[in-house]
Amino acid sequence: YGRTLSPQEVALLFGGDLGEGEPGKLVLNGGTLDVSASNYAVNVGGDFENNGGVFEARQGTVNLIGGNQTINSSNTFYNLAKDISSGFNEPQMLTFGSGSTTTISNNLTLTGASGAELSLVSSASGKAWNISVGGTAALSYLAVSDSNNTGATLTPANSTDGGGNTNWNLNAPDTPANLGPEDYTDGSYGTDTTPTLTFDLSDPDAGTTVGYQIQIDNDSDFSSPVVDYTSGLDAQGSFSFTVGQDTGSGSYATGSSGQTLSDGTYYWRVKAIDVGNYESAYTAANGGNAAFSVDTTGPTTPDQPSPAASPTADTTPSWSWGASTDDGAGLGSPAYPVEW
Repeated sequence: YGRTLSPQEVALLFGGDLGEGEPGKLVLNGGTLDVSASNYAVNVGGDFENNGGVFEARQGTVNLIGGNQTINSSNTFYNLAKDISSGFNEPQMLTFGSGSTTTISNNLTLTGASGAELSLVSSASGKAWNISVGGTAALSYLAVSDSNNTGATLTPANSTDGGGNTNWNLNAPDTPANLGPEDYTDGSYGTDTTPTLTFDLSDPDAGTTVGYQIQIDNDSDFSSPVVDYTSGLDAQGSFSFTVGQDTGSGSYATGSSGQTLSDGTYYWRVKAIDVGNYESAYTAANGGNAAFSVDTTGPTTPDQPSPAASPTADTTPSWSWGASTDDGAGLGSPAYPVEW
């Protein structure tokens, strides 16, 4: 608009019918659109097109309530929101003018849904659009491309990287590495029922915090884990998990603090999860083979050997005895060291 609005146009503006010639489109060709000291919300069903006017955001909210929409030029908003998580069953697009800068001095909300992702794109593919958020960013189910974020790192959940982005966390973490200790990654036997397992976590996005999900199972397919724990987030580096540890900032899906492992053979695997809820693939200890065994039960004493001790000229004597039993990991091989 390049003129004073009539009362009827103000009523349309308040109701969300914002444009000349195209319902829902807001066009500023000059002058000032001021949300006033009352900080009225502005609901835009079409494009937000500023061709030389002034938008006075104050502490108001601009809600982009349409499907595919465009912000063609540089603007400063206080709160900006576009939520297509309901009412839409296919992806929509929010286009920013290439070279433009969208500044949100307070909060930004951009939300899609599974199967209805919101794409953030440049009006000219391969040419960046700029964004800066001064407050909280609630972002999910986005597909972002050609964006230069000049503020704090933006981390949308369940989103994809279309390329050409700066200062966005859109990458899955690396798969966990350096699983250990060796006795718990090579099939060894031990008596510890609360073993501590170690691994390293990293992420291609420097500075991004990461956590992990670890599973321990007595089946190689992990169909019935005895431990399934997801940690809180921490700085990238070396991590450890001890069976039976306190829940802390994480959570148990299976298992609990204070638990111990029963005698038996176990497999374990771990995956990384970062602050954007992106996940790596699992890394399985010992290549998916049995990782370790717990054996706290000793075998029973074998019966007295027969025949009893007596002088003999036999240079290849034989003895027999009643077998031992072991309710834990079973007898070793060889099971009976013999001394005479």
